Amino acid sequence: KLMKLADLEDNFRLELLKVGY
Repeated sequence: KLMKLADLEDNFRLELLKVGY
């Protein structure tokens, strides 16, 4: 599915938080 750029950025930040960065 297509996602808005803002959604992609939010998902990226959430992934970083999960990893510990």
